[in-house]
Amino acid sequence: RLAEELGVLTLPTMLLLDAEGRVVDAESLTKEPPVFLILLREFELGVHRGEPTGAAFQGAVFAYLRADAPHLQVEVRKVRTGSKRVGGIGDIDAWDGDRLILSAEAKHTLFTGADVASLEGFTNAIAKHKAIGLVVAEGFTEDARQHFADKQIHTLSRADLTNLVAIWDPMKQRIAAQSYLYYASHVEQNAALTSRVKAFIEKVTTETRR
Repeated sequence: RLAEELGVLTLPTMLLLDAEGRVVDAESLTKEPPVFLILLREFELGVHRGEPTGAAFQGAVFAYLRADAPHLQVEVRKVRTGSKRVGGIGDIDAWDGDRLILSAEAKHTLFTGADVASLEGFTNAIAKHKAIGLVVAEGFTEDARQHFADKQIHTLSRADLTNLVAIWDPMKQRIAAQSYLYYASHVEQNAALTSRVKAFIEKVTTETRR
């Protein structure tokens, strides 16, 4: 009643005003699913029949970096392609013009202290280029994390990635998911992985919007 006396427009509970003052029915709105977050939580990143070992995990790391650093030129190669042979440093490199800004190694394993020596060349190259170094793995033991920290190399586990992606907006989530599909179909050019990624994205999108 007071609102009517003051000439204030009141709306039914399920109606909203958009940025331009137009009335929007809240029940007509749909929530876009956090598709890449769900992918990180539920998609099987291990070995599947017909897929190259490590491809699913490397694709997820590429997709994360591609969406998180759109201002950089993010390059990725097929798994088991030597980076040095194609002028790269890590599995995934991000450039600003001709300068390396960030390089990442993707390892679908629990990375232990016994494994760190395998990345000595990577850590040395990062120091030489004065770039940001990143090792992404399924998980890390404390001694492995400490070793990389001493070398000023950042570490991210799958759980760490999930926590970071949890606060992404729907558009960024969608960019990452589509970047993953791009990796499977155009970089790896693997029909099995492409089909599995595409089916998962379609399933998540359809079920979440019901």
